[in-house]
Amino acid sequence: ELAGLDPDLLVLSFVLNDPEPRHAREREKKQVQLHPRKPNTAWGAFLFRHSRLFAFVWTRLDNTRIRRELTTYYLDLFEDESWLHCKWALGDLKELAAPGGIPIAMVIWPIFDAETFDDTYPYLELMAKAGRAGRSLKWPVLDLFPSFRGMDGRRLALIPYTDSHPNELAHRIGADAILEFLIESRLVPIASEVALPLPDQD
Repeated sequence: ELAGLDPDLLVLSFVLNDPEPRHAREREKKQVQLHPRKPNTAWGAFLFRHSRLFAFVWTRLDNTRIRRELTTYYLDLFEDESWLHCKWALGDLKELAAPGGIPIAMVIWPIFDAETFDDTYPYLELMAKAGRAGRSLKWPVLDLFPSFRGMDGRRLALIPYTDSHPNELAHRIGADAILEFLIESRLVPIASEVALPLPDQD
């Protein structure tokens, strides 16, 4: 659809789960460890159904396991053939835009599943790796992590610990950073003078 749209600019919003396999069966195979678990013994299942305390402790422990597995999941996406296919797709996008002379900018979003956005953030190297892939294609690249540095990730997630997509606040912060990036990169026209009607002197 690129030729029909005839855009002046493409802004690629890159998220750290974008290297996921395209086919659903392959994704499900990779994500099998991310699903919640229930006790698989008779006594455990009984206590899970009838003891609120047991169910609460079990769920908290399982959530901790899922968060640990999720970190491993993202790290693996940037190591196996999923990342290779992702880089091929980025190259294909550049080739599609080239005949029309359409510039491309890459914006890399963090995953909002960390409590604090600081040097302990587990995906810093993944964001850097994505950035290197974009710059290797001669694209301007914006890493949004500095825009959120020092903030509490729970204030930025759509549903803390459940849905790590950016919420309204994160989108507003990201939008401001993206606009500044596009202006500094001279990817959008800047009206240095705007003709406004003069105020009525009467």
